[in-house]
Amino acid sequence: MYLLYKSKDIQAGYNFIVGPQNSSLKWLEFGSLYLAQEGDSYQDRSGDKEVALCLLEGKCDIRLQGDFFDPLVYEGIGGRKDVFSGKPTMVYVPPQVELEVLARTP
Repeated sequence: MYLLYKSKDIQAGYNFIVGPQNSSLKWLEFGSLYLAQEGDSYQDRSGDKEVALCLLEGKCDIRLQGDFFDPLVYEGIGGRKDVFSGKPTMVYVPPQVELEVLARTP
């Protein structure tokens, strides 16, 4: 069983790393969302999956819109200058939710 999966060259947007398609994982998928410049954004829908967003560095706004709750907006969250500068900020996204991430800092 192969347990080391390295990401390819990171491009702007979502970058798939490992999941059921290329490993023995059945219920998990890991990827990286890269927003290179302030004002860059990413939109998606969680579909049937739960999503955990872990901010590695910088600040962003996150907007969540679901069928069973009013829109949730988290403004200016995060703030670490790098992964070694304190604890990360994380946001849970339930299934069937539209999400938007807007970079406040690169």
